[in-house]
Amino acid sequence: MVQTSSPEIRETAEGRGSPASAPPAPPTPEYASWISQDRSTDPAAVTMRREAAELVERVMAHYRDNTTHEAQEQWTEPVSNYLDADRWRRETDAVHRSVPLPLAMSSELPGPNTYKAIDVLGIPVLITRDRQGAIHAMINACRHRGAKLLEPGCGVQKRLTCPYHSWSYDLAGQLRGVYAEKTFGEVPREGRSLSGSRPGSAPESSSSPSTRRPNPTSTPGSGTSSPSLRACASRSATTTPPAS
Repeated sequence: MVQTSSPEIRETAEGRGSPASAPPAPPTPEYASWISQDRSTDPAAVTMRREAAELVERVMAHYRDNTTHEAQEQWTEPVSNYLDADRWRRETDAVHRSVPLPLAMSSELPGPNTYKAIDVLGIPVLITRDRQGAIHAMINACRHRGAKLLEPGCGVQKRLTCPYHSWSYDLAGQLRGVYAEKTFGEVPREGRSLSGSRPGSAPESSSSPSTRRPNPTSTPGSGTSSPSLRACASRSATTTPPAS
């Protein structure tokens, strides 16, 4: 619990004094929130500040009284609310797809060359901290055939290497290596960065090169874009290239 302090509280404490033999008390931590700092005058901001302040007061009252917020009477939740797929879709679209989502703590990427892979509503997301310490967020899918680069979790990795055809990327999402490139012909690096690694811009190219020789039968999840990648392409400013 963070203690709060105000001029009134400090004056009262100073007026009481303390015994001469007692060691000086440590300073009371100050707490400042955006509620007190926001000076916006538009109606939405005013309403938000008022509701936030009221919520803080309710939480503090519950803490002091050792109580919790309760409904007026018992409520029975219909089982269908837990099983209705259409309701779930509407809720995720209305809540999770309409606002920025906190997907990682800074402690999960503590230093250079660290990453966190996570699936978010069916979209494979990869968050990295490159060797300069900069943070990047991108789609966790190779630009060649759409294979997942890393399994969900955190770790340390100097290069992101696709397990399918060994295309490799640095932690900023830039394409650095193409295995057996002579079978493709020269692959331009421009426009082949991982989707989303440059926020606000789409890749220059949305196609993937094919080998010069006929390709063997694709393995599941590699020869075609997965449903999660197609969903991502429809909801993101970037696009996932079609498999060739």
